[in-house]
Amino acid sequence: MNARPVTSFGELWAASGEHPMVRAEIPSDQPLDAVVLGNAIAFARPSHIRGIVLTLLGPEADARILLRDPQLAALLFRERPTGMLSVPARLRADVEEIFRAGPGGDWEWMSTTTPPPAQPAEDDLIEFDATAKEELDTFLAEHNSRTDGQPFRRDGQLWLGARDPAGHVIACGCSEPSAAGIPELSGITVASEQRGHGWGAAVTAALTRRAISEVGMCALGMYSDNDRAREIYHRLGFVTAQAFSSRVVARQ
Repeated sequence: MNARPVTSFGELWAASGEHPMVRAEIPSDQPLDAVVLGNAIAFARPSHIRGIVLTLLGPEADARILLRDPQLAALLFRERPTGMLSVPARLRADVEEIFRAGPGGDWEWMSTTTPPPAQPAEDDLIEFDATAKEELDTFLAEHNSRTDGQPFRRDGQLWLGARDPAGHVIACGCSEPSAAGIPELSGITVASEQRGHGWGAAVTAALTRRAISEVGMCALGMYSDNDRAREIYHRLGFVTAQAFSSRVVARQ
């Protein structure tokens, strides 16, 4: 069994089993770089932060075969000798066996189409504008150094949050459209001394509700070691669609 190219969004959507990540991340009106083998797919996913990420989805057995298929490597290394590869977390050891694996991380992709319940602290949220960029950059660097949030680096970002009575930022978060136009959350951060008071849930709920009211869906990614964040997101209606292991890789 060999991989074959996928040339249309409809074909990719069907081959993925209508996976929500395909809907949220892949523009339906642009050329595709994707292959399918059995019930596994690999597709080039545009990322605001990391550029093009070759992403593998599907049942473990088929995904393992596709990971070793020459057509996957051809996509991965078509433009440069290294590439960013995201695979189901259970295949991390396979990646390290097949490729020379460099930096990366383990994370989870979630989405929801259900508006979350109102949170008590939502009434105290404010919307930040671009004049708060440097302040938010400093806040994120101090309280959430691993974040993918990049305040006002691109058009279309919505930043919500809160200030304390002295005017200092104590919470923030961003919604930004993906390449497919689906809002994705990032930068959900609460000041260390303010955690446990519902600010993270409030920011997440407000951003998610607005996204769903506008386009019917909201998505996010989170590091797999952040158990507290996972509990909040699941409580607000997000469903983990896939746990990933992502690495920069090169040929052996």
